[in-house]
Amino acid sequence: MRPFRVVTRKNWLADLFKPFGAVQDFGFDIDPDTAPETYWWAPGAWVASASKTGVDLPLLSCGPYWLDRLPWCYTGRDIRTAALGDLPKESTRPLFVKLPEAKTDSCPAQIYDTPQLAETWRGFGFPDNTLVQWQSVVEFVTEARFFIADGAVAASSLYRHKDWMWGADDTPHLRSEMRTMDRFVGAVLNDQAVAYPPGFVLDVGITQSGEARVVEANAAWSSGPYDADPAGVVAAIKASHDHRDVHRKWRWRDHADSVWAKAVPLKTSKTAH
Repeated sequence: MRPFRVVTRKNWLADLFKPFGAVQDFGFDIDPDTAPETYWWAPGAWVASASKTGVDLPLLSCGPYWLDRLPWCYTGRDIRTAALGDLPKESTRPLFVKLPEAKTDSCPAQIYDTPQLAETWRGFGFPDNTLVQWQSVVEFVTEARFFIADGAVAASSLYRHKDWMWGADDTPHLRSEMRTMDRFVGAVLNDQAVAYPPGFVLDVGITQSGEARVVEANAAWSSGPYDADPAGVVAAIKASHDHRDVHRKWRWRDHADSVWAKAVPLKTSKTAH
C-alpha cells in the first residue's frame, strides 16, 4: 500500500485522514526517493517548493484554463485567463478577478470595480506575465464543494449560504439545493464535450435566479474537505495522483504563477518529518 502524507500544521485536518493511513507531515523536508510513490494532501505552494527541489510529484489538476473552456451553460458568465499584461486597460464594468490556481491573502479573489484594473493588480507586486483570470460578475447565494473520483461524485459539502460560511454555528440544511447541485455536477461529468482529470474538486453555486453554475475547479490534493465524507475525499485525492504516468495532460505545472515562482526549495531527507 502506498504511503499517504498530509502536509499541514492543522492537527484536525491530519486527524481527519489518519483512519485512512495518513501521516502528518510538517513540510520541512522531503524524501526524493519515496515522495513520487506517495499519496499527498498538500498546499500548492509546498508542491511548488518540492518541484524547486527537483521532486516532481505525480499530481493532477484541471489547470488554469479549464474554466475558460467550459461551455457557457455550465458557467453562465464570460471567463478569460491570460497574462496580467493583457488585462483590459480601461475596464468599463466590475469584474471578478483571481489567480486561476494559487490561493493567497495578498490579492484576494473578489470583485474589482476600477477602470485601472491592470495597474491595481501590478500594485500587488505581480509581473506582467502572471496568469490571472477575470470573469463577468455572477452572484451566488449558495455554494458547495464536490469531490470527484473517476468520473463520479465521491463526497460533497455545503460551504456557504448567504451570510453563513463553513465553520460557523447553525449549519443550514439545504437538501433541495444540494440535490439540485448534485444533479448539475452529474450533467457536467457526463457531458462528452467536457474533459477533466480522474480526480479533482468542483465548486458549484446556485445563483439568485435559482440556477446551478460552476464556481471553479480545484485540485483534490490541496482542497479543504469542509464537512464532506472523509472516505470520499480520500478517494478523490488518490484519483488525483498519476503514479502510472498515464494522464500527463493533467499533470500539475507551474503555469506562470508568481506566487509559486517565489517558492523556496525544500531540504531533502531520507526520512521526511
